[in-house]
Formats: sequence, structure tokens, C-alpha cells
Amino acid sequence: MSQQMSIKEAESKVFKLSQFQDGWWDILLGGELVYLSFYEVLRERLGPLGNFMAFIGVIAVLVTIYLAARKLFVSPRIGNVKFGIRQNRQRRKLWAATSFLVLFTVAVATLLTTNVISAPVWSGGPQWVNEFGVDIFFAVLIIGFFSVFAYVVGIARLHLYGWLMGVGNLASTMLGHYQEQTFHWPLFVAGLMMIVIGAIMFARFLRDYPQPVLEA
Repeated sequence: MSQQMSIKEAESKVFKLSQFQDGWWDILLGGELVYLSFYEVLRERLGPLGNFMAFIGVIAVLVTIYLAARKLFVSPRIGNVKFGIRQNRQRRKLWAATSFLVLFTVAVATLLTTNVISAPVWSGGPQWVNEFGVDIFFAVLIIGFFSVFAYVVGIARLHLYGWLMGVGNLASTMLGHYQEQTFHWPLFVAGLMMIVIGAIMFARFLRDYPQPVLEA
């Protein structure tokens, strides 16, 4: 039994090392948030279609940088990891949960913007709760999702990322409503913090896992 537990622990450590310990996942996520903080500003200048195309282009560039960095710096140090049945099942669950969150968010946003459904009204509640009921709901949803994500993969910093994204998005919406700010600086700060954390982790990764020297 103890041997079985040690194997599971080893698989978990390898999974976290190969997917999250190099810091580039954090940099990718932070870069996306930094771009989204300029989304309204770019929308005013480029228009809806131009802004959407720019969004797709930036995401493509970020993903390309992420994949190139892992190929150039990560794979030569830890090799190409091939997961077993258990870890592949865990990865599928994480992808399914992420896809569900994205699709659910897009579906609700579409229904709200087309007036198919209306934002909830809490009778007797504060006015700001009624004004930002949907945004509060999404903030709680994001925080909850990242909390579950952090628990499943055993990475504590994902709790922080959930709060940064949820609160950052809510604060940006509230500032845009009350102060008419198109630059979402709370979301920018949240993304910048993730990039800094990712950069620190990448520096530690390079230090702890030097590239093997091939003998002649």
C-alpha cells in the first residue's frame, strides 16, 4: 500500500513539474489578462470586429510564445513526459471543467446581451448588488472554479489567481460604471502579478534544472 501511495505521489509531482512548475502557464494567463485590461480601449479605436481580430491575434501570439518557450527551455531540461492512465484522466477532467466554464460564461453573456434573460434583481438588497449582480455571480464562479482547480492539482497559488481574476474583473466593471474608465487597471494589476510570479518561477526552474551537457 505504501508503495502504491509513493507511486501516486511521484506521478503528482511529475505532473505539476511538467505542467506548472516552469512558470510559463502563469505568464500565459497573466498576459491574457493584461491584454483584456485594454479591451475596451481597443474596442473604441478598432471597432468591434477589429478588436475581436486583434484579440484572436494576441492570443495566438501568446500561445505561440508559450509553446516555443516550453520547447526551447523546458523540454531540454525535464524531457518529454508521457502520463499514465490516471494522470491523463485528470487532465481530461481539467480540460472538461475549463471548457464548461468558458462555454457557460459565453452562453450567459450572450443571453444577457440579447435580452433573452435579464439580470437578477434582489428585492431589498443594496443598489450596487442589483447593478452588478451578474458580475458578482461570475466573480464567485471564477473564484470557485480556481479553488477546485487548485485542490485537484495541489497547487496553492491557483487560489490566489482565482481571487485576482474574480475581484479584478468585478472591480474593473464597477470602475467602468461609476468612473467611466475604459482602461481596466485592476485587471491589468492582476495579470501583471501573475506574470511576475511566473517569471520568478521560471528563473527558479532554470536554476534548479540546468540543461544537461552532452558529452562529446
